[in-house]
Amino acid sequence: MPTNHQLKLFLAVADHGGIRLAADALGISQPSISKQLSSLEHKMGGELFLRSPGKPLTLSARGTSLLDDARRAVESARIVAERAATLTRQSAPKIFIRYFMLDTLRGKLEHLYAGGLSHAASFTLVDDTEDIVSRVEEEPGSFGLMRTDQASLRPSIAALLLRKDPCALYAAPQLAERLRSGDLRPQELSIILPSKGNGLRPWVGRFLDNAGYGAGNILDGPAIFEMGLQRVLDGACASVFMDWFVADLVAGGRLVKIEPFDEALRLLLITHASTSRRALQQLGAALSGI
Repeated sequence: MPTNHQLKLFLAVADHGGIRLAADALGISQPSISKQLSSLEHKMGGELFLRSPGKPLTLSARGTSLLDDARRAVESARIVAERAATLTRQSAPKIFIRYFMLDTLRGKLEHLYAGGLSHAASFTLVDDTEDIVSRVEEEPGSFGLMRTDQASLRPSIAALLLRKDPCALYAAPQLAERLRSGDLRPQELSIILPSKGNGLRPWVGRFLDNAGYGAGNILDGPAIFEMGLQRVLDGACASVFMDWFVADLVAGGRLVKIEPFDEALRLLLITHASTSRRALQQLGAALSGI
């Protein structure tokens, strides 16, 4: 099924008469548009534009038949997004987050705003020494984004599950081979976690104990996540990652899953129990692409 983004690009190319002009108008690369347009044509079963060297693109019969439907679909999506944004903008939610969420949020803010997150929403950093649940309890109407292995929280807190993320212990192939061959014992394996990522250390420690590695293997890694990941890729140590985050590195043969976690890590949106369920669900919908 065509995505709204693909339909928008199709309309831009049709309106401007070419990929280059559409790319200039939208401020994105020509290859990006070409890739999406090719995918859309595959979904629609054939060419949407007639291509002649040195001439503007013109709509094919299939493209002409899609044009009006595409305009209606894009307009409908715009109206829905505006209504969702209007509902969310009725409040300016304060959202408590941990440091580990910063990079994720920075990279996806525009996507979240498009999904209905109010530009008035504010994010407040909560250090690992603080209990994010207590901060939300102290400030009714506020929200919190937290990763946890707990299935339930205190009665004063309402929670919405945004995602479950399978996790595992990962290492570079050369280090994994040393473990497999017995050249390195599990108890001798160095495992780093970000120095500002201690909030889940008890959970990771229990997992390592149960898997035979031992919680004593955990060392403080760099606060900058990318530096810690590079140390793992260099074969100096292992670390715990969410499966989706390192999927490309695993597919490329740069990382190996040593030990899967028994349970997925939960990403919860929490709020005070007095907050309306509707407000929780609206913010959850806006943050669903995080």
